[in-house]
Amino acid sequence: TAREGYALADLADRVDRKVQVGFQYRYSPGFQEARRILSAGWIGPLHRANLHASAWFRTQRYFDDAAWRGTWAVAGGGVLMNQAVHDVDAFVWFAGMPSRVTAVARRLLHRIEVEDDCLALLEFPDGAQGILHASTSEVAGASRIELFGDRGTMGVTQQEVALARTDGSIRAYSDTCPQTMTVPPLAREARKGPESPSFQAMVVACHENLIAAIREGSPLMNPPRDATRPVELVNAVYLSASTGRPVPLPLDTDAYEDLLWRLRSGKASIGPACGA
Repeated sequence: TAREGYALADLADRVDRKVQVGFQYRYSPGFQEARRILSAGWIGPLHRANLHASAWFRTQRYFDDAAWRGTWAVAGGGVLMNQAVHDVDAFVWFAGMPSRVTAVARRLLHRIEVEDDCLALLEFPDGAQGILHASTSEVAGASRIELFGDRGTMGVTQQEVALARTDGSIRAYSDTCPQTMTVPPLAREARKGPESPSFQAMVVACHENLIAAIREGSPLMNPPRDATRPVELVNAVYLSASTGRPVPLPLDTDAYEDLLWRLRSGKASIGPACGA
């Protein structure tokens, strides 16, 4: 949970130890290139940020073979916590944390306690909005992050960044263009990583980063405070889906810990069991 993650970060600071969290997507060439583009301000301030994380299809046998996977008591959540949390980490790395989450979740396909499909509306502190969708129930799903800014747009996968940007502000163009439906000139390009990253290569890179931090003092890519932010966002989605109300961030960790206790004890649930 977010409370546990931030407590771990505080402990690591107090005892002066290096802690690395296994969010290996930060070592994907496509995601690293997207981070560089955003840091350089190429697409300007964000207006909208979307995450589609549905390339995680699982059969019922996946849950039946290891029953802990579908439980709140051991797994701590469904598709968002056990599969798409890696996508959520990359999303937060790019777009930052929202300030409010409104979510729905359901058990669309699988006979499990936890969610296998969820959708959330995200509101950011600067007025940007976004959508988060994750599912283990779509046979032709996609894993993609879309970012829309005042100077252009960017679609990001592990392998590629598709970029379309203008020379100036889209808002300024809209205010001054004498035409009614003419889009500004766009420079389009697709930036691919040197090769499609394998799961093993990204995990190895994560470990190598930790070793370098210990030996040489180089910065960690996944320190626990940063890596807890996607967990906090997932916790907020669960809290909103359970209560049916928007949830502000930073998260009320007392409220989430209470919800998790009730979920684990069967006193609460998240969403309907649509396909059971």
